[in-house]
Amino acid sequence: MEDFKTVKQLIKSDYYHIIMKNFIKTLTALTFILSFTVLTMNAKVKIVDNVTGEPLVKASVFDKNGKFIAITDDYGIVPSSVTVKSYPLNIRYVGYEPKEVLSPNEEIVKLEETSYDLPEVMIDAENRNLLWIKAYIRNYATRTTVEDTIMVFEEKIVDFVFPMSKKAKFKGWKKPRVLSTRRYDWVSDGKRDTVLYKEGYDGKNYSYHLTDKFVLPEAMALGTSTFEIVPGKYSDKETWRKRGDTYFLELDGLADYKNHLKKPTVAKVLGFTMEMDQDDMTYKFIDNGKGEFSPEDILEATVVYHINLSGKAIKFAYETKSDMDINGYGELFVIDRAYLTANEAKELKKDAPVIQLDFEDPENIPLPPAQIIQLKERAKRENPNAK
Repeated sequence: MEDFKTVKQLIKSDYYHIIMKNFIKTLTALTFILSFTVLTMNAKVKIVDNVTGEPLVKASVFDKNGKFIAITDDYGIVPSSVTVKSYPLNIRYVGYEPKEVLSPNEEIVKLEETSYDLPEVMIDAENRNLLWIKAYIRNYATRTTVEDTIMVFEEKIVDFVFPMSKKAKFKGWKKPRVLSTRRYDWVSDGKRDTVLYKEGYDGKNYSYHLTDKFVLPEAMALGTSTFEIVPGKYSDKETWRKRGDTYFLELDGLADYKNHLKKPTVAKVLGFTMEMDQDDMTYKFIDNGKGEFSPEDILEATVVYHINLSGKAIKFAYETKSDMDINGYGELFVIDRAYLTANEAKELKKDAPVIQLDFEDPENIPLPPAQIIQLKERAKRENPNAK
């Protein structure tokens, strides 16, 4: 390096200009990175109805890998725990078309309500007083430990039968009976991953235990757009919302639990701890003008849950050194319905079908996240038996 005797000589030298040029470049880059980081940290993505601008509370958030990771808060805002690395996001809300969010700089994201018609059904209260419902279900679940992440996606065709009159001579079934099912698992340890197709999986899931009747609060009938019913002991918190000619009912299954946390004592008996801090279900109903809703009025439904499992039994059973975190999200779409006689319903139950491993995707149903579609395509390439 040259020996500069004065500051003036240094400033006039080529060496000085090279240093300053590189310094300015570095400073500019750091300023850009810092500005982007601050912008990202302060960005708040808000999910709203495209017509009313009303925030969509508890909209489900999926990351760029198709994993369910969060829900929006009481203001429709995506939580700050969702980082830039999770984008692009897929936002889903019962009764609305899903939408992709490319970056956290999209401050307002507008979702459009879905519109599809169910086949008309003829009611004969004397003879045909049992309602048969056929539905398409999607379940998304992610199980995470320090060693690996397993993402499960399953699809099912199920049916229910509900007595719609006290005169009905058959109880039917309110838990879904599986008619067809298929399941895909994505397993990753952070270094490599694989996709599995679960052939013959029975697909049982009782999260969609539908209720016979939902009574609309009087305030909603008088024109209120949103109304909450504070839960009593061991009952769900109800939040009703009216949008256009449809009603939405949100049920919070943990509202009556201390600190909004459910800890089943039976888990401790079995040697582990289970903590559930989210257990929500949302329905979308057709406005029938009657002031109450039955399963006949259900168009769609979703369930959302979050569970943490810990203890020696969990670590032993799953060969892990850490707690296990489970995020789950499910969608139910009614695709067919009819009224049956008691004899027809009994025959339907008696002739329980063999669970099928393949079925046609129902029409006019919102697609799953693009990453899930890619997961299915990859499963078909890597597993010859995949449907």
